Amino acid sequence: MIPLKCRKVSLPVNSQHNDTCKFLNVSIFILERKMGTSRRAFLIRLGWSKGFLIKETYSSSVTHVVSENNSGDEVQAWLDNQTGRDASSSVHLLDTRWFSESMEAGHPVIVQDRHILKVQGQISLAGSLCPLLEGQTK
Repeated sequence: MIPLKCRKVSLPVNSQHNDTCKFLNVSIFILERKMGTSRRAFLIRLGWSKGFLIKETYSSSVTHVVSENNSGDEVQAWLDNQTGRDASSSVHLLDTRWFSESMEAGHPVIVQDRHILKVQGQISLAGSLCPLLEGQTK
């Protein structure tokens, strides 16, 4: 039996997601590397449905990079390759646990050490990386 060719799942470009975003100070990019296209598409749609601002492409406006099955050093290398500079001070590298907990809570949860992808030589600032918006509860 010959395996079926995998199709790339394309996400519809829809500017309305920015209009329905509840958390404008948190802009998330989900890194597909080692995750797979269909899983990434599912997580993006889930985030949009909960009112999160999920970017389909990485840009300087991204505040949180979520990755699965990657080390902090691997994600940092990918970011450096994309931006051509060290972006570690301007973006938070997080495991999918942070994303899952945020989806469950219905708002961005406070970043804790267990959420952070460790990069060698970087100091952790857990707890201060994702402040709650005014009017939100924990």
